[in-house]
Amino acid sequence: MRLRSTSLLPALLLGVLILTVSNCKSDKSQAINWKRTSNEMVIRLASEPAGLNPVLSLTDQYATQIMRHLFLYLMTIDPQTGQLEPSLVKASPQIDPITEGQWTGGLRYSFEIREEAAWDDGSPVTGYDYEFALKAVLNPKVPAQRIRPYLEMIKSVEVDPGNPRKFAVITNETYILALEAVVATVPLFPKSAYDPDGQLADIPLADLLDPARAAAIENDPRLQAFADRFTSEQFSRDPQMVGGCGAYKLESIGEDSRITLSKKQGWWGDKIKDPPSSLQAYPEKLIYWPVRDQAATISLIKSEEMDIAVNIESKDFVDMKTLPEVTANFNFFNPPTYAFYFIYINTKNPKLADKRVRQALAHLLNVNEIIETVFYGLGERINGPVLPMKDYYNKDLPLIPFSIDQAKILLSEAGWTDSNNNGTIDNVINGERIEFKLTYLITNVPAQEKIAAIFKDAVSQAGIDLEIISKEFGAQRADLNQRNYELASGALVASPVLDDFYQLWHTDSDTPDGMNRTSFGNAESDELIEKIRQTIDKKERDQLYKTFQKMVYEEQPMLFLLTPQSRILIHKRFEAFASSLNPGFFPNQYPLIEALR
Repeated sequence: MRLRSTSLLPALLLGVLILTVSNCKSDKSQAINWKRTSNEMVIRLASEPAGLNPVLSLTDQYATQIMRHLFLYLMTIDPQTGQLEPSLVKASPQIDPITEGQWTGGLRYSFEIREEAAWDDGSPVTGYDYEFALKAVLNPKVPAQRIRPYLEMIKSVEVDPGNPRKFAVITNETYILALEAVVATVPLFPKSAYDPDGQLADIPLADLLDPARAAAIENDPRLQAFADRFTSEQFSRDPQMVGGCGAYKLESIGEDSRITLSKKQGWWGDKIKDPPSSLQAYPEKLIYWPVRDQAATISLIKSEEMDIAVNIESKDFVDMKTLPEVTANFNFFNPPTYAFYFIYINTKNPKLADKRVRQALAHLLNVNEIIETVFYGLGERINGPVLPMKDYYNKDLPLIPFSIDQAKILLSEAGWTDSNNNGTIDNVINGERIEFKLTYLITNVPAQEKIAAIFKDAVSQAGIDLEIISKEFGAQRADLNQRNYELASGALVASPVLDDFYQLWHTDSDTPDGMNRTSFGNAESDELIEKIRQTIDKKERDQLYKTFQKMVYEEQPMLFLLTPQSRILIHKRFEAFASSLNPGFFPNQYPLIEALR
């Protein structure tokens, strides 16, 4: 449920994916007419990533698009089959129940890393590298609070000293996403570069995995020293410092914010016959170009200066299908997505603390109009945090109808009336009469601006004064993290795997570094979230899911809008496909068409 991660478990988007494959057959005469025939791909980003740190940037949707070419996981999802497949490891792990000893009742996951896998200095990738990645995340001085909950079930990593490519991960509990958490929460990165002084070398992983022992060593200066270095700018932007064992290296970050990746010479993955999706690397260069402006993006498409463009405004996407200069050069894709749009509500704000007020706001959100006029029909309404394509989606919860009259009734019941007849409703809160004025924080994205305008018109008819405040993405995110907002636009990527609501909805995540930005929850909801995480029986778990959806539906801590369809253009000189797997395109898997090879 994370659109800027995302997902945590960022490589995890396992499920039945709707796949669109382009017909890229072309003769040489057509290819000659293309402006560029090189094996370099220019890809649009709608915003500049905050950095390329292998841990800190995992929740940045733009950074993760780039980092998957730099860093690798033990296993990833093949976007064409929807199956979890080996990446750094030879095969799926052998999983054995633990029947005796300290972790009785847990599971042992046994892995072996590919013989070919190597770091850029030629040294082998081993189980010790996996152990190091966990240490970096679990270091309490590293701001990785959003990731650590997915690793709580891991209790030990055992590396075979005779063959360090073989190792086992020990878990102590049942967790619905245990395998996915073990293999795809954190990518591997070289300790020789990220911890050259060995600050974490003599700190046992077991000390960081055990909460009591971790608390006891929290002030160990080595942990702070590592964190200071690891979180520095050089590990987010310096081409000499950023990198893993993936097929590409960071070549440069230009003054225009273009991020250029170049394929490594003699990369080890090229030695593997029939490589999995994550080890394919066809283009020689991948150039990610942050272009916020929609008109500029369209101009770059028409001039063929851009090869992949995503999240095109719906109207422009539809309109460009009628332009010969675009259709001759690009394939269009619009698969459904595992993402959803919504509006955050700060439930701790006194004006918004009453659920009847939040329910009234839901009635003032004309989602049908938004889908038709903003997304040109390329979207589907949702009633909560579970997407309709999941079989435990609670269909019994009706979509909230747009009704100004019903909103007025709910507002009146909550004490909001126009007592002074000035056109704005008011109420007494904490002994003071206040006018109902709200701020709505958005980013400067055209779709958000249009949604805000529709919403502003509706709430004004209910006597609410809505001020729309537009900020850059980073500034908006900072306000959300500090809960410095009343209403705010939001979008998250949801995983096709089972939903774990801990990150987004548990009260433990209601911190500046947590994702519970609405401050939703209480002991009852926390208990339900925790029970879902450990319930293996599908029938029982599905009922728990539906109960939780009903709880969120009644409280309305978010105003749920829709799940959109992707809007992707890819140049025809590449054999390309698109799928529902975020972000919908996979440039490392796109070879040039046969006529250009």
